Amino acid sequence: MSVMDIRNETIADAPPNIIRGLTLVAREHGVAVGRLFRGLGFSLGDLEQHDILVSYAQSRKFLQRVEAALPGVPVGLKSGMKQTILCLGLVGLALYAFRTYREALSYAIRHQQTAGALTYFSFDESPGFFKCIISTKYPDTHEVERHWIDEAFATILTISRNLLGAQFKLNRIDLTYPRPAEYGFYEEVFGCPVHFNARENVMTCHSHCLDLELPTWHPSYSAYVLGQIEPMLRQPNTESDFIATTRRYLRANVGRSPDIDEVARFLNVSSRTLRRHLENEGFRFLQLLDETRLERVHELRRLGWSWGKIAESVGYDNPSNFSKAYVRWTGQLPSESEAGRR
Repeated sequence: MSVMDIRNETIADAPPNIIRGLTLVAREHGVAVGRLFRGLGFSLGDLEQHDILVSYAQSRKFLQRVEAALPGVPVGLKSGMKQTILCLGLVGLALYAFRTYREALSYAIRHQQTAGALTYFSFDESPGFFKCIISTKYPDTHEVERHWIDEAFATILTISRNLLGAQFKLNRIDLTYPRPAEYGFYEEVFGCPVHFNARENVMTCHSHCLDLELPTWHPSYSAYVLGQIEPMLRQPNTESDFIATTRRYLRANVGRSPDIDEVARFLNVSSRTLRRHLENEGFRFLQLLDETRLERVHELRRLGWSWGKIAESVGYDNPSNFSKAYVRWTGQLPSESEAGRR
């Protein structure tokens, strides 16, 4: 594995869809799920945040913990079965606006990173059939790769049936890994022959599915809905999971204005180590804290809060000190800003 691969593994660039699915699977099997999050940089409660992003490395560690807690259980497959089209967020909602399954599939492939995929998903069409091909993002252990592939195919199946219902049927599944003990469950889930020890991971379907019209398409409103969604799709994140965890802690505690020592204790590192991590990515601690404060200020102003209440909520008891800070952040007084105009 190259240095670049290792670096990319720690970028917090995906919503935790798979972690949410794995959490549901673990809970159904009686696992105390809270302990699975220890030391990951986020908690079970953090999964409720709509804007949380996690790294591949964090997702892999969580998968390995679930796998260790449930030996012999196809947790990736079961996690994929827990996904619905809404789990893809705005990308999922956009799929409802397309006229055909082909158009929706192309859109999903184009925005797979935004939707939270931890694998690469591609499409190939031949006479009579089309194929969805899955490959892993990073070289990993056999078991980890197996669960990622299982999860991806189960998710594709579930989402496709959300769009087309029982009309969507599979022809066959090919998987690169050896046949597991629970292979019968695979055919039960996919409803088609499943072949192991294959050259690549492929889901094969009849081509007629591609041009089936989605029941949710509307000739007048679909283009309008897509036009509303597209600008809201997030841009790819390039920050590490370490920075993302630091930001998350600051957001949760911004009213207390935590110092670097407090955040370092939460991250289980020294203040010096935290400072070095931040500097390596071009940040300073006070910069992150100020960015978090300003982000909260804008959120609360949109909700109609007074400047006095906003100042208190971001850790300023003295309105004058808040005004000075606001000038430092934005170059103007609160009353002069667009948000301050009545």
